[in-house]
Amino acid sequence: MPDSSPSAKFVFGQKESLGEIFMPKIEVDEKRCKACELCIVACPHQVISLSKSFSPTGYHPACMVKPEACTGCMLCAFVCPDVAIEVYK
Repeated sequence: MPDSSPSAKFVFGQKESLGEIFMPKIEVDEKRCKACELCIVACPHQVISLSKSFSPTGYHPACMVKPEACTGCMLCAFVCPDVAIEVYK
């Protein structure tokens, strides 16, 4: 018999709880990102790209371009030499 309780369950990188879906996401600190592109290469789902706009420090910072494809694997944050990426699951 399937469990029909309202407790959280994990489905393909998403957490469903009481009818709400929480998608993983990344946040890039534009003041720290130096556009080295290591996060872009590390992302297995091509979620990250460089922004077309400049940051206050004069770089094109990384940004999320396919948020629906993010699984929250954290590879981008692990390879970032500037500790500019936070991953929220």
